[in-house]
Amino acid sequence: MTHGNGRFAPSPSGDLHLGNLRTAVIAELWARVTGRGFVLRVDDIDRGRSSEEAAQRQIGDLEAVGVHFDGEIVHESDCIDDYAAALAELSGRGLVYECYCSRRDIREASRAPHTAPDRYPGTCRDLTDAERERRRRDLAAAGRVPALRLPLPLIHILMWIRSSVQGGVTARCAG
Repeated sequence: MTHGNGRFAPSPSGDLHLGNLRTAVIAELWARVTGRGFVLRVDDIDRGRSSEEAAQRQIGDLEAVGVHFDGEIVHESDCIDDYAAALAELSGRGLVYECYCSRRDIREASRAPHTAPDRYPGTCRDLTDAERERRRRDLAAAGRVPALRLPLPLIHILMWIRSSVQGGVTARCAG
């Protein structure tokens, strides 16, 4: 048996559409064929667009066509405290930094020659403390908060997560 579960994680911002249904069916089939369980995690942390009513309709539609989930259905909003603790841990280790860019800023920066589309160019990575404080104030005045970004290569972050969850894996992260 392969370790881990297959999962489907819809955002309950409306009714289930054909693409969601296709993804759920394929994910369940793959999980079953590989001897794994299949779980549902409702991605409902965007309270402005998500609703419990839409989540219940989506779950009902999936069950009506024969998609079955193992175990309890998890709502991502129930995990907010866990996410906050993980972000605090990453922050305490210096593994995240604040980014003040809007999606538009990133999209426009990535239009420069020799850049990948919609790829974050690292604009806020090396700001001074004074510049961070100014940008933080500007965002607060606009009713926004900064995003958190990971400054290290992805492999270092994945190794830290694996070590924290599974134990026994260590990595030396160069700044």
